[in-house]
Amino acid sequence: STCIYPREAPQPMKEEVLLTSPLEYTNEPYAIAKIAGLKMCESFNLQYGTNYIAVMPTNLYGPNDNFHLENSHVLPAMIRKVYLAKCLNEGNWDAVRKDIDLRPVEGVNGRNTDEEILEKLAKFGITPEAVILWGTGKPLREFLWSEEMADASVHVLLNVDFKDTYK
Repeated sequence: STCIYPREAPQPMKEEVLLTSPLEYTNEPYAIAKIAGLKMCESFNLQYGTNYIAVMPTNLYGPNDNFHLENSHVLPAMIRKVYLAKCLNEGNWDAVRKDIDLRPVEGVNGRNTDEEILEKLAKFGITPEAVILWGTGKPLREFLWSEEMADASVHVLLNVDFKDTYK
């Protein structure tokens, strides 16, 4: 198997560059909604003396995530693809069949033949020899375990005051 590593680790975005350039077009509606929530909290706090703080998670993943190959988010799809390829590579057909019975792929489930399963998984870049991930590899993404986000949100709720979030 082959692993491809990034040339260098991406640098985190600095707070002072937020909202200093155009929004990425395909993410614009989501970004505008997040910005509106931040601004609403800020306005309420300044006008009414409330102590609202908006936490903005990065891409979350965790228990009960959507691992469907046709419509999941990037990390759950990657996890499932690697898992299925590993099972195929090891010849663990019981695990492959159990997985696709739980989440059929375009009508193919664990009762299909080995050949039908292999053909369908190959369409999604999953073979016993390799996993093909879609995209150019240029977008940088950060991921966070959902339970850590929950812990961080509780921490913010109990320990952070709005007046401490701005200068």
